[in-house]
Formats: sequence, structure tokens, C-alpha cells
Amino acid sequence: MNPQKKQIKSNIAIRIKEVREAKNLTQFDLANASGLSQAAISQYEAGNIALELLPIIRMCDGLGCTVDYLIGRDAEYGGDTPRGRLFTAFSKMSAEGQGMSVDMMEFLVKDK
Repeated sequence: MNPQKKQIKSNIAIRIKEVREAKNLTQFDLANASGLSQAAISQYEAGNIALELLPIIRMCDGLGCTVDYLIGRDAEYGGDTPRGRLFTAFSKMSAEGQGMSVDMMEFLVKDK
């Protein structure tokens, strides 16, 4: 494995554990929330196996964070920040509510 890919895998492993612990979740809790096994969560956190897209999405759903945060493209995972509160609320909305929210945000940005 090339050094860049190894570093990315290591960063993802660190962030999975960081977010899980910040949310006071056990590996078992995350396994239940993501539909993955506790053994898989342990292997991902140890950096022993690389995540594919579907497990990443499931893990993010279980952690309540974005894929961008987990892969290192975003500095905030959510939590009690405005972005985190927005992400949490948005993820709980119906498709219709999400569409209306996006329309409203786009209107507010254009109005500025």
C-alpha cells in the first residue's frame, strides 16, 4: 500500500474512534446503529482493514457525522456546533422537508 493510502486509512480509523468516544458510544453501540458487526468496528478503528463506501456511509449514519469529516475533508464532525445541529436535524427530516430546507437556505444565501 502506498504511503498516502496508508495515511488516509489511519486518519479514518482515528476519526471513527474519536467521534464514537465523543458521543459516548461503545463499539457495540456503533455496531447496532450502523448495521455492522462489533468485530468489524474494532478492525476499522485499528486500521487493519480499509473501509469501502457502504460501510463508511453506515458508520457515518451510526455516528451522526458526515462522510467528509470521516475521510478528512471537513474539520467538524457535528456535535453541538451549528453545522452538527443542522446535520442532525436535516437527517431526521422527510425528503420533502429536506427539499424545502435546501430551497430556504439557497434563498437566504442569494439574499445576502
